[in-house]
Amino acid sequence: MTLQEMRASLDAELRARRHRPLFENAKRSRPVLAEFPSIVEALDALESHSAASYDEKESVLRALMHEQQQRPCPFWNAVLVVACYPMLVRLVRIPDTPFPPDELPQVLVATFLDVVTQFPLTATRDRTFLHLRQATRRRLFDAIRAQRKQLGAVCLDDPAKLRGRHEQVEANQRGRLWPDTAPSDSPQAFDYAEMGSLVSFLSRHGAPVLDDDKLSLVIATTIRKEPLTAYVNRLYADLPEAGRAQVYQRVKRRHSRALEGLRHVLARQLPRNEKNMHDFLSPN
Repeated sequence: MTLQEMRASLDAELRARRHRPLFENAKRSRPVLAEFPSIVEALDALESHSAASYDEKESVLRALMHEQQQRPCPFWNAVLVVACYPMLVRLVRIPDTPFPPDELPQVLVATFLDVVTQFPLTATRDRTFLHLRQATRRRLFDAIRAQRKQLGAVCLDDPAKLRGRHEQVEANQRGRLWPDTAPSDSPQAFDYAEMGSLVSFLSRHGAPVLDDDKLSLVIATTIRKEPLTAYVNRLYADLPEAGRAQVYQRVKRRHSRALEGLRHVLARQLPRNEKNMHDFLSPN
């Protein structure tokens, strides 16, 4: 089930008559909710186009989270998912995860609800939306890393497209030649352990300049040889063509900066002697 399908199902569930007593009980214990005739109006107040002030939105969100923590049930879980849906949509676009496309939304929602359950509402703080997004993103990347470790390698879909990167890196000016997104003329077969070693190499040596998003971008273009246009079309398929064109320009600039930074880092870190590149690609 996609996130959009999940949202449509939850919207219908929230309007079900059997859930009305839950919101009415919450209104009696949470004065900030008392002004709303139903949960639908409370959620509308959290929308970006709402006339409610920042403080009002903050208070409504925290009241809903209090209910989920003190009286957990599927209804309040659905309320929080709908309330934070825009945030979840952005997070589900993470590229190159080891989870199947239909499984990632479920992993994301489960991670988000776990974060909500443990969120420290007793502490005096604001920017709850921001803290929720940051905590959910961290936990999601933890889950992705754990899944990759369990699988023994990242999810790479075309081993035949790995083409002799170790020989190119070992060649003259190795820092300049790695990474290079131009495909080689003669394909060479590699197994998944080889690919995992290449990704491990990038993760280890590129850490100073590659965050998780940039690492995924470099893996897609450098190891999997996915063209940037295909990469953008895959991740932003829901955008119109004009929107994807704008995103493409941003991704292209980010990609160029990532490769340039990686070249400099590798030029400084790689040994100067002529050791075989497999020494550097193999895990420590």
